[in-house]
Amino acid sequence: MVVTTWDGHVRVDYVPAFFSLQVTVATVRPTEVAELRRGLRAGFARDDPDGPPAFVEVRVEGSRIPSDVRDLLGDRLWAEVEQVVAGPGRSRWLRMSLAAVDKLAEAWAPYRPWILADEPPATTVEPAPVLGRLARGLWSRLGVDSLRSALTRPPTPAFRVRGDDDGDDGDDDTSDEPGPPTATGRWALPAELAQRAGVEPDLVWEVFGDRWVHLVARTAATAHPDGPWLEAAFDDGTERWDRFEETEPLVLRARIVSAADPRQLPLIKIRTRDLP
Repeated sequence: MVVTTWDGHVRVDYVPAFFSLQVTVATVRPTEVAELRRGLRAGFARDDPDGPPAFVEVRVEGSRIPSDVRDLLGDRLWAEVEQVVAGPGRSRWLRMSLAAVDKLAEAWAPYRPWILADEPPATTVEPAPVLGRLARGLWSRLGVDSLRSALTRPPTPAFRVRGDDDGDDGDDDTSDEPGPPTATGRWALPAELAQRAGVEPDLVWEVFGDRWVHLVARTAATAHPDGPWLEAAFDDGTERWDRFEETEPLVLRARIVSAADPRQLPLIKIRTRDLP
């Protein structure tokens, strides 16, 4: 078989003994492979800043594959994956159209800069969020270096000054009201994702001394009332998405939490989700 740079030849392999599903998009280009999160590795051609993943490896437990991987692979590849996992054949070649290869590249685009960075992300400037296109919406991946620093700081005791007329039996008890955030930061969302979600590109994060990460978006003046949902989750394979809800006029909030050590906090995914 003669292989050009991207000719659409794809191999799907499943190795039950190692709980490993592998998808290889054939290419002659050198490939950089790295772990994106626990149970998900991917590789991209080093000299192709817009190409598809040349290699994907997913840990499969109990024949269960994370739902986001299905979205990333797309319906065509997913149908082949299901047949390979179900057996009896554990390997299969297929040919995708170049348009399908382009769609695969668009879907995985937010992962590409994290693999192709000159240095590990922990020792260099984090890549700017990149737009990804899925069948049911748009998505991006957000760096968390500043969040890791904020969540590993020793907690600061919060003090509330009580007035002379404060009483234990008062009706205006504010003890449950959160104080000011202990740290804040922001990302610039890809413009098309922000426009599709009907929010300003500036997405703010806040922490209040616990493990929760609070995300704040502002409704754009051009927002459509029937636009798609905006959701956020940690990129840890659990797919625990939280939808942004309006908490005050023109302000949308979501909050997410990770069980991981704050020093190893997973990156954050943000997406629009069209109605089924």
